[in-house]
Amino acid sequence: MPGGVGSRNISQRVWANYLSNGEGTDQFRLVIPYSGGIDLIDDATRVFGILDEALACYGGDPSRVHIAGISNGGLAAYALMLASPDRFATLLGAPGAFPTQDLELLSDALSGKRVFNGVGEADIGWMTGVKATHDQLVALGVDSRYVEFASQTHQVTPEFDEGVFFEFWLEE
Repeated sequence: MPGGVGSRNISQRVWANYLSNGEGTDQFRLVIPYSGGIDLIDDATRVFGILDEALACYGGDPSRVHIAGISNGGLAAYALMLASPDRFATLLGAPGAFPTQDLELLSDALSGKRVFNGVGEADIGWMTGVKATHDQLVALGVDSRYVEFASQTHQVTPEFDEGVFFEFWLEE
């Protein structure tokens, strides 16, 4: 899920900066939806429709679908996981946080799921919330990983190693 307003340009930047060059990218079909004046957090029906269409057109194992988001897209990824946890194998926010404090909902939705909470080590604006999200998930018994991206801020640089995402998705 793209960050910011979720526009096509932001989706293209997410592809270029976060997903296009990581070791393991060739083992995945990546779909980055974008919006035109709507908020992807509030448009779960559209996102699930895109997911269903991608699986119908290109195939794939529905039990191996992962959801990920960058910045506001991380918030959207959490919201989509909470809306329909049976649709996703893992959840990744880089950065991301959950949009609810309903601990029972979090515990139920993320039971048996792996969660990746990443943030740039210099992303002071998001670090506290991402770390708090991770700590709360661990307290609920969720398999949550917290990673600080060395030498990165909220927007990663070309030196960022996106292979960390593919490693997470490839774990069993």
